Amino acid sequence: MKKLYCDKETFSPVPLKHGTHRYAESAEVMLFTWAADDGPARCWDLTTGARMPDELEDGLLDERVLTVWANGGMFDRVVMRYAMPDLYAKIPIHRWYDTMVQALAHSLPGSLEKLCEIFKVADEDKKLATGRQLIQLFCVPPAKNLKRPRATRITHPDQWEQFKLYAIQDIPSMRAVHK
Repeated sequence: MKKLYCDKETFSPVPLKHGTHRYAESAEVMLFTWAADDGPARCWDLTTGARMPDELEDGLLDERVLTVWANGGMFDRVVMRYAMPDLYAKIPIHRWYDTMVQALAHSLPGSLEKLCEIFKVADEDKKLATGRQLIQLFCVPPAKNLKRPRATRITHPDQWEQFKLYAIQDIPSMRAVHK
């Protein structure tokens, strides 16, 4: 394995507009998706209490894996610093690379969705359009006037499965944009 592509889906009671660090101080990682090189994208659902899959742990901690890729890696690293501090401390910064930074360095937009459009990424590798609704459901606290508890895999099992598929799909999108 030479490259590990990673993404996370997170929840915090603090709105992201208050700043990445304030958001991350209370954030939890719900889903951690990854793929090794051109291998299949996989999902670790942390909400189940399952331990980190060996392939993911090996890829993150093995220095022979040359690079760890994210899209918006600054956000991912800051969230890891607060929500997964032991793991964060073990991954040297020189191994992290960012497809958003790569795009911005070429005067392209940083959004994975927009980059997929620009590069005409194949439909099977494109970011799923249903994601915005699922992000609103699972990653953003419900508005106070809704008077409902936070949505979870328990309260919304069908949507949670769709959310996992959405999260997994970001990996082929990121990989295609990187290439």
